[in-house]
Amino acid sequence: MSVPDDEEYDFFGDAFDEAMDEECDAEGAEGNVYLEDHDRAIGLAASLLPRHNHFSKRQEVLAHLDHLIDVRMVDAMQHLATVDVLAESRHLKKLSDKLLAAKQIRALNNKTVVGLGGRFSAGKSSFINSRLKSDAETILLPENQNPTTSIPTYVVSGPQNGIRAYLQDGWIVPLELEAMQAMTHDFYEKYQIGFARFVRSLMVYTNAFPKEISRRIALLDTPGYNKADADTRDSISDARITAKQLQSVDYLIWLVHIDNGTVGAADLDFLRQIHPEQPILVVFNHADEKTDGEKEQVVRAGKIALEQAGVPYFDAVAYSSRYGEEYLGTDRIRAFFQSVSKAADYQQPVPQELAELQARMDAIYDAEEKEASSQLYALQETIHDAEDILSILSLLRVYRRKSDRVRHLSRDHQAFERLMEKLMIGMISLSHH
Repeated sequence: MSVPDDEEYDFFGDAFDEAMDEECDAEGAEGNVYLEDHDRAIGLAASLLPRHNHFSKRQEVLAHLDHLIDVRMVDAMQHLATVDVLAESRHLKKLSDKLLAAKQIRALNNKTVVGLGGRFSAGKSSFINSRLKSDAETILLPENQNPTTSIPTYVVSGPQNGIRAYLQDGWIVPLELEAMQAMTHDFYEKYQIGFARFVRSLMVYTNAFPKEISRRIALLDTPGYNKADADTRDSISDARITAKQLQSVDYLIWLVHIDNGTVGAADLDFLRQIHPEQPILVVFNHADEKTDGEKEQVVRAGKIALEQAGVPYFDAVAYSSRYGEEYLGTDRIRAFFQSVSKAADYQQPVPQELAELQARMDAIYDAEEKEASSQLYALQETIHDAEDILSILSLLRVYRRKSDRVRHLSRDHQAFERLMEKLMIGMISLSHH
């Protein structure tokens, strides 16, 4: 079933219809009809195919924005002496990604996103399920069956339960729970159809958010950064999708199976790659399978690994998603969510953050241009007063370098302002493609 025609181009349209609610009420019989019934499987795939011809145009706009930020913005900031160019570029990329997501999915507007990351089968979906209210009728994310592989899944608070698939071309399709649970590697293996090519993300609305998690928070369940199935021929990489998603989240919870014994080298490499801005919470899952002594040893080893790798962390805890229990006498998961919830209440809208970033960068350009011009003027005076020819020649070489810097800063400042303007125009144009 598809949404009404009046939502055809509407990235902001998130109103529920009665049919979607009815579809999401039942969890279905044992087994999955979309995996077992060929006709239902093909029907599901057909319902999620792109409906319009602006998929390629949309990808073209996104690629252009990525180029502006990843290449040209870095070039424009390369001559600034007081700026960490890569850090500023990453921050700008994060803000633009959040703004794009909010334009495409209204439910994410002004939301603080907490991402769940980790290796495949680390227990990300089961962790989310365990934090939701057990006494509420809720939609549970599928567990232990390669769930929603390569499709980022948001979970947000809503008055009614429901699931929506957001396609790459902007079309919005309501899904029943069993359909979402079928969108797995198992489906690909049986029917050779991978949904990640045309489903950008899934959105799960639930009335089961606990009090510890603000309604302004969205949870993001990501695919494992390592391939769930090394033999898949799907051209879209789980690791690439996961990295792109987690680079744009506000906070990160990193899940590790406690049998790993610590935060492994591959995990640490991935965390350094995505550069989380806020300290992460590390959760060693399946801790109910270990003794207290073993839990303490793993948590301690994990903290040491994080510190040695230079990865900032909020804390590391032992936890069981099966029982929803944190061990070793700590309650740090609740404290983490309370801290994030408090910060979410004061988070500025992304457009305002972008405007403040631009104002700050303009001030940096102005200050460095002024300082460089002042140095150039002082050097002119020194050259004027110099008498020794060798000294004059040496000062002239310095003068040329300083003069080049003044020229570069002025040129780069203008380029930065033009790029910011193009960036905003590009973001706005996405709502028309």
